[in-house]
Amino acid sequence: MKFKYMQWTRVLAANNVLANNTKKSFLLKILSFSFLSLQIWGTAFADESYYLVPQEFEAKLPNYRKIQRQYTGTEWLLVKMNEYDVLTYKANIHSKTLSCGGLVAIENQAAKDSLALHKIIQSLVPNRMQNEQWTQEIRYVQDASEVQSLVNSDSYWQLMTQFTSFNDRYSRTQSGQTAVNWIENKAKEIANLYGRSIETRQIVTGAGYVQNSLVVKVAGTNPSLPGVLLGGHIDTFSNAKPGADDDASGSMATLEVFRALVSSGKTFERDMYFAFYAAEEMGLIGSQRMVADFIQKNIKLEAVMQLDMIGFRNPNSTSEIYLTLDYTSEPLNQFVRKLAKQYLNYTDAQIGGLRCDYACSDHASWYKKSYRTTFPFESSFDQYNPHIHTGRDTLSLIDLNHAMKFVQLAAVFMTELAEPHSF
Repeated sequence: MKFKYMQWTRVLAANNVLANNTKKSFLLKILSFSFLSLQIWGTAFADESYYLVPQEFEAKLPNYRKIQRQYTGTEWLLVKMNEYDVLTYKANIHSKTLSCGGLVAIENQAAKDSLALHKIIQSLVPNRMQNEQWTQEIRYVQDASEVQSLVNSDSYWQLMTQFTSFNDRYSRTQSGQTAVNWIENKAKEIANLYGRSIETRQIVTGAGYVQNSLVVKVAGTNPSLPGVLLGGHIDTFSNAKPGADDDASGSMATLEVFRALVSSGKTFERDMYFAFYAAEEMGLIGSQRMVADFIQKNIKLEAVMQLDMIGFRNPNSTSEIYLTLDYTSEPLNQFVRKLAKQYLNYTDAQIGGLRCDYACSDHASWYKKSYRTTFPFESSFDQYNPHIHTGRDTLSLIDLNHAMKFVQLAAVFMTELAEPHSF
């Protein structure tokens, strides 16, 4: 499609907003403009989709292009935006509030059905599962400690280095899909190395997206039991290479935990799933597709852990790990606290809490369908990595020791809940 002059101007403006907020040379601007415009040539900005946006962020919606707004009578707004609007909105949110936008993509049919929309909004009530009756005690200290010892900082760093080397991991580019294929091949390579059988499956994100989500399954010995899932998102914005903290840190932690578990010589009662989500940055789209796929296939889960940004340690942080308190299960959070005390030797003071106050990562996609979720995070919400969504989110910002605490936590989480028994 041909762009009119004003449309081309808006493309360049969006790219500048998403850049490093520093003065660039004219040549670099032209190159960046050309790169972005080539990517979106086949998915024109005229194509619009529906999104739910927190009402508190209404002022950050792009105000130089008329956007259809529909008030839902709740703290959410239903808006219609194209790709350029989404990128600009998220850049506005991050640069001014250090938030990630809380964007939730909605199917067109649901957006036009008041009852379906009401059900979606009701599912996004952040604390509706806080009174859930579920308890879990630590039961497999020896097995979990063995798996904990198998996660390896050199292996994790190598995965991080490789994964941040792609041209980009944007969900609308072939490079983003190449990154998915790399993870799938890496998982198969690891499984073959240790003589383990796995299943891998890519889940299509949808029209306008090239990148798929990926789920890797290690089958348990009792398929009648609900499984356990660990995941992180794999995508970045188009010009936000390398996305080291957001979210190579979490997705490669997921892959490293997978490596440790299959290398452990243990089998487990429950199926274990390792999820790598596409298009999180565009409104949790990949994880919503995966949740729908699990529901359609009647796959039950005992618990879901999300890892999104685990590598940046703010020197002003008063705790070592922060558990997200909304859009999560309080009983599951309490179990994760027990794990952090038992296996990381953390005190209560070293385990903090935070609230996103919106659906800030892929755990919310599971939560809104009543799956039990937990989301440990790198810092308090006002102290996390300020360089995400820019080219400055590099490996130099990653505190490896800090990140490895989350990798270990995820490893014992999967081990304890999947119920191991040795060969």
